[in-house]
Amino acid sequence: MIIKSLQLHNFKSHPKSKIEFPAGISIIMGENGAGKSTILEAVSFALFKSYSARNLPNLIKTGEKKLRVVLKFLVNGKTYRVTRERSKSASRAVLEQEDPDGFHQIATGDKVVSTEIESLLEMDSSLFLNAVYIRQGEIADLIDKKPSEKKQLIGKLLGIESLENAWKNMVPLIGHYNSEKQFLKGKMESKETWGKKLADKIEEKNKRDVFIGELNQEIEAIHQEIEQLKTDKEKLDEKKLEYLKIKSSLDSLENILKGLKEDKDSLKKDLSRIKEDESKINKLETEILPLNNLILLQKCLNNLDIHHQTEKQILSNLKKVNDLNQVLVSNKIFQEEYHNIEKKIESLLKDKEKFEGTPAIIRSLISDKDKTRQELDQLNQQISETFSYYNQILESNLDSAEEIDSLHRKLEIALNHKLNLLDQELQDKKGTLLSLKNQNQQLKKPLEELKEVEDKCPICQSEISKSKKTELVTIYQQDIISNKKQMVALEESIKKLNNEKEELQKRKNSFQKINMDILQEKIKARNTASHKMSNLEMKLEDLKIQNIALEEIESSIKSKKSRLKEIENHKENYFKAKHSLENLDPMETLEKEKNSLVEKIIEEDSRIKELLSSLELDYFRQFKEDYSLLDSDILQEEIDKREEFKNNLNQLKGRVSQKNSISEKLQKKKLDLEENRKNKESLHSSLIKIQYDAIAHQKILQAYEQKKDSFIELTSQKSKNEGIQGMTNSAIEDLQKDLDSLKDVEKELDNLKDFIKVLDYIRKLFGKDGVQKDLRNRSRPLIQEEARKFFDRFNFEYSDISLDEDYEVEVYGPGGKTTLDMISGGEKIAVALALRLAITRVLSGGKLELIMLDEPTIHLDSYRRQELIDILKRLSVLPQMIIVTHDSDLEEAADNIIKVKKEEGESRVILDVAREEVPVI
Repeated sequence: MIIKSLQLHNFKSHPKSKIEFPAGISIIMGENGAGKSTILEAVSFALFKSYSARNLPNLIKTGEKKLRVVLKFLVNGKTYRVTRERSKSASRAVLEQEDPDGFHQIATGDKVVSTEIESLLEMDSSLFLNAVYIRQGEIADLIDKKPSEKKQLIGKLLGIESLENAWKNMVPLIGHYNSEKQFLKGKMESKETWGKKLADKIEEKNKRDVFIGELNQEIEAIHQEIEQLKTDKEKLDEKKLEYLKIKSSLDSLENILKGLKEDKDSLKKDLSRIKEDESKINKLETEILPLNNLILLQKCLNNLDIHHQTEKQILSNLKKVNDLNQVLVSNKIFQEEYHNIEKKIESLLKDKEKFEGTPAIIRSLISDKDKTRQELDQLNQQISETFSYYNQILESNLDSAEEIDSLHRKLEIALNHKLNLLDQELQDKKGTLLSLKNQNQQLKKPLEELKEVEDKCPICQSEISKSKKTELVTIYQQDIISNKKQMVALEESIKKLNNEKEELQKRKNSFQKINMDILQEKIKARNTASHKMSNLEMKLEDLKIQNIALEEIESSIKSKKSRLKEIENHKENYFKAKHSLENLDPMETLEKEKNSLVEKIIEEDSRIKELLSSLELDYFRQFKEDYSLLDSDILQEEIDKREEFKNNLNQLKGRVSQKNSISEKLQKKKLDLEENRKNKESLHSSLIKIQYDAIAHQKILQAYEQKKDSFIELTSQKSKNEGIQGMTNSAIEDLQKDLDSLKDVEKELDNLKDFIKVLDYIRKLFGKDGVQKDLRNRSRPLIQEEARKFFDRFNFEYSDISLDEDYEVEVYGPGGKTTLDMISGGEKIAVALALRLAITRVLSGGKLELIMLDEPTIHLDSYRRQELIDILKRLSVLPQMIIVTHDSDLEEAADNIIKVKKEEGESRVILDVAREEVPVI
């Protein structure tokens, strides 16, 4: 992709800016906060609606209602224009393609436009920004960072960092779902018990339904027999029936009370088991109490190891700083001498600049003199040949261009006059010849007609005699012969005139070959060359004097450069030591860091001892004073064991969570039991009030007592079974509700198990040995190959460049393989830039046309900053490069300079044309 132009209207601090981006290197210059990086952000916003503000309305310039960004860009030879507008509450996006009739719309809407642009560029916004946009400090980081930090930086550019973050962030998520799974497992343990109870109750209900059906059949048969005796014994029957009914109800209540007591006892057993689980929970909670301290102890031990490693590194750096300071002291005198000689050479070079071009000018003047002499000789020869040729044409012997020109004009006028006379004469004779030919044609017709007719005139049709006919024929023939003779004479005369005209025309054509303008130009050129020859000879005399002074200056410079070469190693040692010191922290800082680390180590040591003292575990108590022999594996085993206790605890809590439900059921059974006991007492009182005399009634009813007893017995059995059946149905309903509630729990548990498996698989896939490793292995050879191509174009003396698995750089030169630390600052810059451009090319699929750099010289010292500028000047492999910087030295590398200034809170874009500031509207 190539950016052609960008327009910003009320975008952040830009009220109205329009920028044209030609091919080559465009530098966006300006002070910090002027609005330079806003231009790059506007490009990202136009393409993908990507922005750094907290929310979209913050992009709108303060005090304005709407922003608009218009970006015109080139992809695959086609020009596109994307427009994005945003107000406080609405947005608009349009993508257009250019054709011979102008731009036509191909997509609208934020998401549709972004998707279409991603399709055109064959990359999404994140990939585009990582590929094309080189952020502040990235080039310096690729030089100065540790190998692990560089690997992390490259991983971030390749998108690996997001995979690593996802891998880490999934640990607490999976732990949370595992705890929830254990909780649901605890709930599901009640399913089997409840299912068995439900099956038993259903079986009991089915058997009782069959038995009640059989009782109904028997009762109906006896009822028909008793119906015959009912009228006579109605009063006794009613009393007895009332007695038996109450008695039957009492029996039924006894059964109900028995069933309720059994259910109450069963629920009490469930509560007893839950109490046992609660006891286990209390014990497990005691077991996991040390877990947090153990985890904290493990963390403190890890921190202590890190602090000790850091302390070693700081001590090493302190030694390096001390050694480098000694190198500085021993080589300082040579560096100062080197600097003074350089100043003297610089002064001599300034003097030399006055005569710098003298030898080249002398050589150029000598070459010009030789060329001028050759040109002069050639012109003299050409003029001489031209005079000879023109005199030959004019049949003269003149030696002046003016005389030749005068004679040529006179002869040409006379010749043209003569040609005009000949043309007139030829025209007259040809007219006469044509007239005679026509006459003969007209005479031939009556002559032919006379020969065909006998005695009539062919013209007037009057009668004529033979003699008259003969006379007419003779006259016609004589006229034709006379005309033919004249025609022959005329044709001969025309032929002579044509020959004469041809000769005159040839001479006229030869006159036309005389071109006085060319002759005058050649004479003028000869005079100019002659004058130039004189000037060149005078200049050569002056320059010979300057050349002598130049030779003396060059001799002095040569002797001083020789001395520079003698002390160059000392100077290089000085600057290498100084550069190394710049990359290291000052001695005071390192001492402070060391002291701070010592304090941290003491603090961690105190915390570890405190934790060991607080842990009431036999193994750890023995290390309260000296924990150096503490086995980290045993510590991990203790943590794992208590993590297992924690999972068991969650499972028990799941079962205990049913306690309230069971307690509520138990309370309900107690209330039912109490209510039925009261009903029993009420029935018993009613039974006493009846005062039924069974003996008297027996005497009266002896005849049908057996039938009545049978009826009553059957009715009693039916009532009893129906009462029990009602309780059974209620129990079945309760158990079914409990089991139905567990269906959702079971479904949730199955889904949770599957989800945890998916999370574990995804986490493994995102790990270092999964997609991360595959992506690094696939991208590293591609990056290495592209980096080698870029580095070759920088014309250094190294033949190859390679990357190991940690993206550490090695280069191959005349001295063999060497690391990044052993090459010069400029070569490091070249390697870093080649590596970053290679990453860009790999991310863009090899289609590298545009790259945008934000403050590329930041964090670079002056030497490496200048080296980067020199490399950018030579970098012609990219069609377009846009650099945002406040470093004016980068102007030397620019093909196009765009300056940004902020005045009264508004950014203005200014083109740098002939170093004059011209506002862009």
